[in-house]
Amino acid sequence: DQRGCLSPAVVYVEAGGAVSGLKFAQSVAEALRGLSLADQGLRPAGPQRILDKEDLKNRWKLKKVKGEEAHFWESSVRGEWAVFFEQKNPEFSHVSGGQSVFIREYKNLKDVSGALSPYGKYLQAAALEAPGAKRESIAQILAELGVNRVTRAGCLQEPPASWHHDGMPNLAGWLRWTDLE
Repeated sequence: DQRGCLSPAVVYVEAGGAVSGLKFAQSVAEALRGLSLADQGLRPAGPQRILDKEDLKNRWKLKKVKGEEAHFWESSVRGEWAVFFEQKNPEFSHVSGGQSVFIREYKNLKDVSGALSPYGKYLQAAALEAPGAKRESIAQILAELGVNRVTRAGCLQEPPASWHHDGMPNLAGWLRWTDLE
């Protein structure tokens, strides 16, 4: 429901993969629609988040008018959820309307890296799906940007107790050490 600090803000889908970014975005919207219809705990965001979502929707409509490859899907219940897809723009969307998913398709990982770099000190965790060596090389780039936890899709909201939040030991800051020599 994106009410937690480890909620995904932006999903990047590599162009040319088995599933296009647009198809992935459509699938996410269908899944959210299914959750909504099955009454799986999705609930409308608060009034400010609804206004934020309306603003985002209007911005996406303007992009469409300009001829940009931008799509959005939304719930039938005002403010419940929305999916925004944009092609050829790796921009990091730091505005979240609550239960809003931004999906970007990218061709060049350097573009994504450039889009994320201004937010490096705020990045916490990333879910990453890629084969073997490619996963490791992307994880290295994410680490250099400031991400301190790279996990698999579906595991983002459940960090292990040993996770170094903010890259620091969890309990060490609460302890005062005495060394007996």
